[in-house]
Amino acid sequence: MREEIEIERKWLLKELPKVEFNQVIQIEQYYKDFLRYRKETTSGVESFICIKKEKLQPGVNRETWQDCTKEDYFFNYPQDEKPIKKTRYVLEYEGHNLEIDTFEDGLVMMEIEVKSLAEPIQIPQIIHAQIEKEVTGDPDYSNYQLYRKANQIEPVKSKIPTKQVIRQLKRDYFTHRNKTKP
Repeated sequence: MREEIEIERKWLLKELPKVEFNQVIQIEQYYKDFLRYRKETTSGVESFICIKKEKLQPGVNRETWQDCTKEDYFFNYPQDEKPIKKTRYVLEYEGHNLEIDTFEDGLVMMEIEVKSLAEPIQIPQIIHAQIEKEVTGDPDYSNYQLYRKANQIEPVKSKIPTKQVIRQLKRDYFTHRNKTKP
């Protein structure tokens, strides 16, 4: 078992950008008993992951990774709910992995893990042109909420208003940027 703090920013994209990606991963995941069960397939090789995610603040989560076998994944597989299925396209750029997920329903989102939410991020123009809006901290765009929505399960309400989160991210970014200017 391992635990880590994940800090990530997330954007809604208009469509999948036309770039050459470093890696493509097929992902299927579902949620049960506060755990995310995930099957990843890369170049025909399957791996299974079980993660407990605890929200610490918008864009910042504690993740506890647990051993998960193929048998665990299928033993807990929901009989009356459908898992999220998405394709993840990974592009290594300027020291970050840009992970762009395309979902079965047409939704396209990009996630970038960062050291802090105020860290300046370089995004290639061809990808930047596809950004519709930033959704960091917006619970409507969490995989857990998308899973609940797809299975017509009542969504969990966030305690922090989304507009407040976005305003704070912008303040943090500009404060950090102004401090690092020569």
